[in-house]
Amino acid sequence: MQCKGLLKNEYTKFQETHDKFCKDKAAHMQNFKGKKEKTTLPELEKTFSEKIANAEESPKKMKQDDKLIHIHRKTIGSFLGDNADDRFRQDDD
Repeated sequence: MQCKGLLKNEYTKFQETHDKFCKDKAAHMQNFKGKKEKTTLPELEKTFSEKIANAEESPKKMKQDDKLIHIHRKTIGSFLGDNADDRFRQDDD
């Protein structure tokens, strides 16, 4: 009987220790996930900011490219003569 009582006490201590371990582990994992999320948010914000900036620059660059094409047409037209610009327009159609 004494052996059974000692075994029961040891099992109770083990169960309490196991329960405490599980609670501590859950708290630690929750804390770890929270830190991970906090470090991920600034990275996402930076990525989205860069994508937005690139998207805003794209139309500006297209306008600049259009202006350069127009300047090149005029330059080539001045070398080829007055009707060269008309020939370019016909080629575009």
